[in-house]
Amino acid sequence: WIASNPPGIGSGWRLGPLARRIRNWVLASDLARTDWEKDTPFFRVVEESLALQATYLLQRRDEIGQANDSLDCIRALLLAGRFFGESGGAHLLQAGRAALQNEIQTRLRADGGFTDAQSSLQLHLASTMMEYLLFDSGQDNAFREYVEVRLLLGLECLAAMILPEGSVPLFGSGARLPGDALENLYALAAVRLRDPRWKKQAAGFGVLPYMLLGEEGKSAFEQLPDSATIPQRAYFPESGLYRLSAADGSALIIRASPSIPPEEHQDLLTYHLSIRGQQVIVDSGAYLPPGSEADEYFASPLAHNVLLVDGQGPQTE
Repeated sequence: WIASNPPGIGSGWRLGPLARRIRNWVLASDLARTDWEKDTPFFRVVEESLALQATYLLQRRDEIGQANDSLDCIRALLLAGRFFGESGGAHLLQAGRAALQNEIQTRLRADGGFTDAQSSLQLHLASTMMEYLLFDSGQDNAFREYVEVRLLLGLECLAAMILPEGSVPLFGSGARLPGDALENLYALAAVRLRDPRWKKQAAGFGVLPYMLLGEEGKSAFEQLPDSATIPQRAYFPESGLYRLSAADGSALIIRASPSIPPEEHQDLLTYHLSIRGQQVIVDSGAYLPPGSEADEYFASPLAHNVLLVDGQGPQTE
């Protein structure tokens, strides 16, 4: 890749993929460091390329538009800062810290609650806050405490959205399947926050938590008692998130946002209904460019799974 992609040229240097590549390379180098360090020329090439890519990302981070790419940028800067250590990575950590503070102020309300109920975006932000706590060991204790308080609130909000089978609703146009990101977040939270509530939600101590916390972290995780965390009911009216649950493993997760961007679901109501662990109704909406011929139809109840009361769908004034 290094030989085929000169600095700043081609799609390989788009900022979103670049941030994810930096993170993947650092994780790979940590995992294989013992072997890579035996091949000094190869490891030097990797280090020099990582330094170049991280510098390029640092200089252009303000050009990133989408929230997920912005959070990927922060995670890359934080991890690269840890990789290069105090002598070479301090400016990367500082930039990641400043960008994270801006994201928190944008995505969270003053009381720490999320401004939007997009589960994938909340998961991404919470994972970014967690990695900041793990990687930045600087002297800014006040900001670390600020992040920790908001991470805890984020973990509680995410727990309210988790379906009985362990997934999260695909709310919002940027929704994406979490893979093992949710379990990794809760495993790290259980150890880093010393909070047994999150152990059961993690369902195990996976590869990424082990890479970041090692054998000591795994031992600490295993010593924590199990504790169920998913609530029966949850109400977050400011972000439009509501949850109803039953003892038989059924749950209804509702996103009733007071305002919706033009590219998202336009009936102001999306929901997932899971009955006894099986998703029965999935009404997350679908992206359609505003102004297209079918836009009005796809924004109406006729194009969605909706509940009818006396034969009538949602009414608007």
